[in-house]
Amino acid sequence: MRRCGLLTIVATLFIAAPAAAQVDFTGEWGPLYHEDRPERMPGPELGDYMGLPISDAARRAADSWDADRISVVTQYQCRPHSSDYGMRGLGNLRVWREINPANQQLTAFHTYMPAWGSERTIWMDGRPHPGPNAPHTWMGFSTGHYEGDMLVIEARNYKRWSLDDYYYQNPKEYRMHSEAFHSIERLRRVDADTIAYEFTVDDPKIFTKPWSVQWEMKRHPEWEKTGLYEMVCNENNRCEGGKCRDSK
Repeated sequence: MRRCGLLTIVATLFIAAPAAAQVDFTGEWGPLYHEDRPERMPGPELGDYMGLPISDAARRAADSWDADRISVVTQYQCRPHSSDYGMRGLGNLRVWREINPANQQLTAFHTYMPAWGSERTIWMDGRPHPGPNAPHTWMGFSTGHYEGDMLVIEARNYKRWSLDDYYYQNPKEYRMHSEAFHSIERLRRVDADTIAYEFTVDDPKIFTKPWSVQWEMKRHPEWEKTGLYEMVCNENNRCEGGKCRDSK
């Protein structure tokens, strides 16, 4: 009887424990920009979409886009980046885990990006994605699962989104996706301080086929002490009419 009870306890522990392949991605992270800096900062020429499989309708929308609307429509100045851009966009990234206290299982990963105070939840508890008629948000609805040592994240239910360069000044930059956007992210811990990250864009209303991009993210333990900055987005009187002046 005692041996049977011991086996039951051991079996329960194995069931409750997370799989060894479930690598933890918590911490403070920053993406590396050196590989695509020539394309990212000065930007390509107008009308040059750098080989992306953009549809004719999306090309017409992009070609007619005007950066002046950022200064004319003040609400656009506080429009947040969606979660797909947040993993690589302005500001640094913090990732932490949520554990279910009842069974000690991983419920979700949470991320925070200082720009616009953007927070995202990546559900890891097996819940399904909501249907296409469910509410759409800037961050979308994200679920994750492990494939070996790789974390795979799928997100849907994004709001239709368009935004120029994060400085709001570069007329060559334009990013957009539709409400049909479906993203797939793959994260693998290369070593203690490096994450290999792959992002796949699947948006049939914008692109003729899915496409992917890869980069690396580096851990910054020093940010645990200094913290991440807080951003407050409000009316910027230094840029009335789109013309900025130095603050006094």
